[in-house]
Amino acid sequence: MIIARSPFRITLGGGGTDMPNFYSKHGSFFISAAIDKYIYVALKKNILDENIRCQYLATEVVDEVNKLKHDRARECLKYFGIKRGHEITSVADLPSGSGLGSSGSYIVALLKCLHTMYDKTCTNASLAELAFKIEHDVLSEPVGKQDQYIASFGGVQAFSINKTGLVSNEQLELPNKSIFYRNCRMYFTNTTRNASKILAIQHSNPLPVEECMLKIKDIGHESYLALKAGNYDCWGSLLHAHWETKKMISNKMHVSSVESLYTDLYARGLVLGGKIIGAGGGGFMMLYIPKEFDKVDNIMKASGFKNVPFSFDYEGCSIVEGKDEKILL
Repeated sequence: MIIARSPFRITLGGGGTDMPNFYSKHGSFFISAAIDKYIYVALKKNILDENIRCQYLATEVVDEVNKLKHDRARECLKYFGIKRGHEITSVADLPSGSGLGSSGSYIVALLKCLHTMYDKTCTNASLAELAFKIEHDVLSEPVGKQDQYIASFGGVQAFSINKTGLVSNEQLELPNKSIFYRNCRMYFTNTTRNASKILAIQHSNPLPVEECMLKIKDIGHESYLALKAGNYDCWGSLLHAHWETKKMISNKMHVSSVESLYTDLYARGLVLGGKIIGAGGGGFMMLYIPKEFDKVDNIMKASGFKNVPFSFDYEGCSIVEGKDEKILL
């Protein structure tokens, strides 16, 4: 058995500019951070059983790969020419649909398992690009490149995508990370959502979305400078500007109960900025708290929102078990 783990991610600036319909016109710039919360994917070659078993929130047992309902697992197996006789199991630290890039992390981890099992070499970039192509080109999901790339690379990365789709990255070393960890908090809103449905909005109403995304790209560059300088209060204020701009795209990106709470915290000066992580519509709310950490924690807790402490992951997608279990196709 081979087990891979991929980190989940938070976006620190420029989120959403990684969508092909945007970067093909304007190029992309965004800052993404892998965090120490993971999805684990286990892959096993069956000795006697020719069925394919895929276990996630549901369990599927099928006698042929095309019958799998789990589309990402199905297409990864098909890419490797696998028709039957394998078992895939996945578990995660945090729920899917929570805005942390779980689908991208899943497919990167499974592809890492398959490359390892069948002794195929892959770089971080080639692994991420293959994961994107399966999601975007094969499955026609309205996804960008952020989730796959940060899951593969790990760390805190500033990514640029040119108009042809070529990705480059710069790993950032944040000064005084302990201050960032202290001031930046992540709270679960007790809601999940389908990111693809929300991201599809960016295709259906392109003109105002494009104007907003150009502004978000500019905010991403400002966020890069603030983070590099360790000016986290400035970054927190930019987080607020990012969220206010993003909400202009669609009212489906915010949850009214969460938004009213955030508005109150911001008006009272308890937070400098915040946003719902990912495409919006639920999942995790990230807040930047300049001073009164315990007070905000207590307010969020009283509202039923759990604080989930995190730190950065610098390893990216990795094999945690079964590195030597290789099979020749």
